[in-house]
Amino acid sequence: MNKRYALIGIVDYGAGNIGSLSNALTHLQIKHEISSTPKKLSICDGIILPGVGAFQAAIQKLENCDLIPFLKDWAISNKPFLGICLGMQLMLDSSEEDGEHEGLGLIKGKVSPLVDPPRSIHIGWNLVKPVQSFRALQKSEYAYFVHSFACYPEDVDIVIGVTTYGDQFTSMFKRKNMIGVQFHPEKSQRFGLKLLKEFSNKLI
Repeated sequence: MNKRYALIGIVDYGAGNIGSLSNALTHLQIKHEISSTPKKLSICDGIILPGVGAFQAAIQKLENCDLIPFLKDWAISNKPFLGICLGMQLMLDSSEEDGEHEGLGLIKGKVSPLVDPPRSIHIGWNLVKPVQSFRALQKSEYAYFVHSFACYPEDVDIVIGVTTYGDQFTSMFKRKNMIGVQFHPEKSQRFGLKLLKEFSNKLI
């Protein structure tokens, strides 16, 4: 029988959709801790880095909370790490949003504007198509997106799912213990709840 993580930590740095994510985990009966301090987050078994808004401001907020060294150490220690939306983008080396800005450097690659999007912001439901075998994404699934930039990782082998909005972009990747999703699982109904549940169940 699969055992859930005892405690999931939600990184609260003033740039995340904390309320909806917490409600989703509560609905799934997943024990979680919301915190902005490395001390409290360090006792958790898995970490979720949510995020909405601008890349540069988010990095500055992480730095102000002294969370950047903690998140880098967490990822290196091979502990489960899930980045959501802007949280996924922050995992990469850099972003081109409002200039060139350094990210956490956990994943080689760059965050760039969506290519030829029908509208400047990709908002609403869209398909996530699997490009390789992955338990949480066995077939194309609809997920909820709100973004105008996307991740372009150097290593295409880490890409799990892709989505088309104008051009195609990476909507889901996995590298060792780290998962990144461009969509909001907490707003993506059945598929999103399944992903959160499997992350907590050590199934991803």
